[in-house]
Amino acid sequence: MRRKNRKCRYCGEVFVLNQKGRIREYCRPSHRVRAFEKRRQRRANQLPLELLKTDLKAAFQNQQVIRRVVIDVIKEVLPTLFRDLDERRLHLVKGGGSSSSKTAKESQKDESGKEPL
Repeated sequence: MRRKNRKCRYCGEVFVLNQKGRIREYCRPSHRVRAFEKRRQRRANQLPLELLKTDLKAAFQNQQVIRRVVIDVIKEVLPTLFRDLDERRLHLVKGGGSSSSKTAKESQKDESGKEPL
């Protein structure tokens, strides 16, 4: 025995079923059409979202690749930079600096012959 009442899949309203024939899912033919249009619109709206999702995923992967390349370059370049900086510091500490490396007090003392206050 079949149930006598059913809930509309579009509006949720309870409606009486016919005793014979196919079991209806909607209370009115217009609700059947509106439900179809709603499903069709949902599918159409999902396409741009799927494309955006694909683009963002590709951009994130590209970002990861670029990040790895930059890190590799930094790892390769940093040791030589630090070595060059250490050599320059040693050169300055050993007195290998030029005559323009005097302090401000020394340059003022040389110009006036007196020590600055």
